[in-house]
Amino acid sequence: MTSKAIEARTPRHLLDRLLDAPDPTLAVQRLEPRILHQLIRTCGLEDCGQIVALATPEQLMQVFDEDLWRSEKAGKEDQFDPDRFGLWLEVLVDAGVEVAAQKLAQLDFDFVTAAISRHIFVLGAGSMVSGRDVDEWGVDAEIGGYRIIARRSEGWDALTAVLVCLEDDHQEFFQTLMKRCFLLSTDYVEDNGILYDVLAPEEQIMSDVAFDRERRREEQGYVTPAQAVAFLESSRHLGQDRVRQWHHSTLSYFRERGDQAPASAGGWTPPSPDRLLPGQTAGDRPLAALTAQLRFVHEHDEVAYAKRVEELGYLANVLMAGCSFDSRRLSPIEASEAVAAVCNLGLESWWGVDERREPLPQAFLAGQDLVAVFRIGWSVIYEQVCLQTARRLVRVLSDLACDDAEVQEQIADLAALLKRQIAAGTPWRARDSLDVIAILDTPTWSTLLGLVDECPVVPKQIGKPADATPPLRVASDVEFISENRQVSWVREFLEFLPSRLAG
Repeated sequence: MTSKAIEARTPRHLLDRLLDAPDPTLAVQRLEPRILHQLIRTCGLEDCGQIVALATPEQLMQVFDEDLWRSEKAGKEDQFDPDRFGLWLEVLVDAGVEVAAQKLAQLDFDFVTAAISRHIFVLGAGSMVSGRDVDEWGVDAEIGGYRIIARRSEGWDALTAVLVCLEDDHQEFFQTLMKRCFLLSTDYVEDNGILYDVLAPEEQIMSDVAFDRERRREEQGYVTPAQAVAFLESSRHLGQDRVRQWHHSTLSYFRERGDQAPASAGGWTPPSPDRLLPGQTAGDRPLAALTAQLRFVHEHDEVAYAKRVEELGYLANVLMAGCSFDSRRLSPIEASEAVAAVCNLGLESWWGVDERREPLPQAFLAGQDLVAVFRIGWSVIYEQVCLQTARRLVRVLSDLACDDAEVQEQIADLAALLKRQIAAGTPWRARDSLDVIAILDTPTWSTLLGLVDECPVVPKQIGKPADATPPLRVASDVEFISENRQVSWVREFLEFLPSRLAG
């Protein structure tokens, strides 16, 4: 079952189809972990108890790697979500406490310890302690000679039920787990018996768990936030001699997927080249240059096509890990569409850095990697859209006079903030402060929000550059920039700023 098949069916139908299979266990365990996670995300975890109860420990660990870690901002390291883990415990217990206990006993021990230690303190039986957590929840239990004290309410009943079952059916695992959690908990208790929140060794074990997760994800093709941020930053500032050079993080990524490092960009066979097929579009706009090139390579060179698709997958992972969009992280679909758009723009702009104006040959992508193509498009978007918009806006705001003193002060503050962020190379970090422009002209403000972004967008149906007048209403339907005509439209749009904001 593919991800597209999941999207095309109703959640209840998907679950029923798996559970009604001749061998439901085999049907579930044959799912790739990413497909299983998409199924859970589509149908809702609470409705998937029977499915996750049939999953293998290996499947669950990979699903947990994706589902239990959160980062609100792109480029920041993911953090473990203990409340989400509590919900997983409740779902597993609903499917059967024995099943839940068995699943925990089969998972990575450090992971289980780190996750459970975020939910409970484990002390000796009869220990008398007090403190914020005890006073707030007032919940504890004695299991197997240990006093278990709740650190949070989420999943408490499910967790204690699992611990009781572990003591009964998995005694060795239970004792090892409790001893480990006991050692972690003692660092929270001072001699006077008061429980405090301190930086404990549990932070180290969580760091180890995060490292193991990162290693597993790298093996599966994910990119770390630090690598993604470094790649995107280097791609914004391309000199003539750096266009075809891969960033060191890219070289490392592909080196781990091949027997030897490449002598030049490209040269890797992907495990499953299915992320971008010929004819796919970003939104409703055909990506003419990219589609034509990929179709030709697909028809004439399967090995080269597989390499290009793997590169597209890598770039999509980079955007998800390291690029913000609308002050949040890109979704997988948005990242795929954005990568295709940027690569299409890179192909259209290739002659600019290659000092050649004739059309690219049909077989161009048979020998040229898409990472370099993306970097060209990314530098164009940064320099000619995001940065150019921010600079133009500073000049316009600096000359703008408003009768309202409070609004005038906000305009001055925005101009100063934009200057600082332009100097830092991060104009998009000022976009949340553009609200004052909505007072002056709401449609213009809406368009500027899309342009002053790390991954800019323009309104759909913008027309020809010569007809580029500012929108008369807020543009809710936008698209990623994929063509030079859109870049030209941005340039024309910026010419209208003084009259629109002054009006």
